[in-house]
Amino acid sequence: MVRVPQTPAVWFAAGSAYHKVCEDFDRCAVANSLGYAVELAWPFAPAFDTELDEMRATEPDESKWRTAGRPTKDKPNGEDVAWWHANGPGMVAAYTQWRADNAALYDILILPNGEPALETEMTVMLGDVAVKNLPDMVLVDLNTGATIV
Repeated sequence: MVRVPQTPAVWFAAGSAYHKVCEDFDRCAVANSLGYAVELAWPFAPAFDTELDEMRATEPDESKWRTAGRPTKDKPNGEDVAWWHANGPGMVAAYTQWRADNAALYDILILPNGEPALETEMTVMLGDVAVKNLPDMVLVDLNTGATIV
């Protein structure tokens, strides 16, 4: 398969960093406890900077990187690197707070092999079609026992 080179996009780096930090948080919560994980610092910047370094290896000219959002008074450069450095940490904090606030409602599903259902490849049959997917997480509703992807 031939892949067309893509122009790096800041939102991809930010999204990858956010997902990595949140997954690390969830793995820590499963291995230790949610309360323990909530008390730790979950910095966004190191993961984001690693992603940016990978983008720089592909395209060192940052003026060619795509950013989200049109320029506004509050975001004169759109959602650029500086915007993500300022806002990414709050997004991670909001996620960890959501997990803490909902600890009595949801927990991460533990698979039969003892692993948490985080970034776990699954195949679902839709009629005669096998669909492979990789959900970020599978939760268990602690009141009903239902699984939530």
